[in-house]
Amino acid sequence: MLKKAARERSSKLLNSSTSDSLIEIGKILKPHGLKGEIKILLFNKSSRVLQENVPVTLKNDRGLSGDFRIEMIRYGSSKVIIKFFELSSIDDADTWRESIIWVQKELLPPVDDDEYYLLDLVGMSVFSDKNEFIGCIKNVLSYPANDVIVLDYKEKEILIPAVDEFIKLIDFEKKCLTINVIDGLLDG
Repeated sequence: MLKKAARERSSKLLNSSTSDSLIEIGKILKPHGLKGEIKILLFNKSSRVLQENVPVTLKNDRGLSGDFRIEMIRYGSSKVIIKFFELSSIDDADTWRESIIWVQKELLPPVDDDEYYLLDLVGMSVFSDKNEFIGCIKNVLSYPANDVIVLDYKEKEILIPAVDEFIKLIDFEKKCLTINVIDGLLDG
C-alpha cells in the first residue's frame, strides 16, 4: 500500500554538484519594498520550515549562489515576505529575483512511520509486479490531483501517477519501488 507522502517538494533532480542534504523549498519572485525584503513562492504552501535565523542557500540560472540567514519572515494568506540579514536594499533583493531557495534536509520536520518525503523516492529502482526492472526514478512532481513519478524507460521519460492503483510497494531499505503495470502505462 502506498505510504502517505509528506508534501515538501523537490521539483528538480538534485545534480551532482549539489549536496544531497540540500532541497528546494521555494522560489524568490520579486523585491518587496525598498529595504531588501523579498516576496517568495513556497512549493508547499503549508510549510513553515523557513523561520528567523534559519540558514538558506540561494541559487539561480545566472550562476549566482550564496548562503543567507533569515532576519524576518511574514506568512500571509496569499504571499510570504522574507528579509535576509545580507540584503539591505531593493537592488540587493532584485539581484536574487527568480532564485531557488534551498534548505538543509535535516531542517525539515520528522515524518511519521507511514510518511516519507517525495524527494526520498528520487534514485530508487522501479520494478514491475512481475519483478522486471523498469528504470530509475529521476524526479517526483506534485500536482493538485496527485503526485507523479518521473522515470527513464527505454530512453524515454515515463510519468506514473503515485496512487495506490499503480504503486504496490516502496522499500526504502532496498531503495526500490514496485508498480502494477497495466496496458499502456509504459507507452509514454
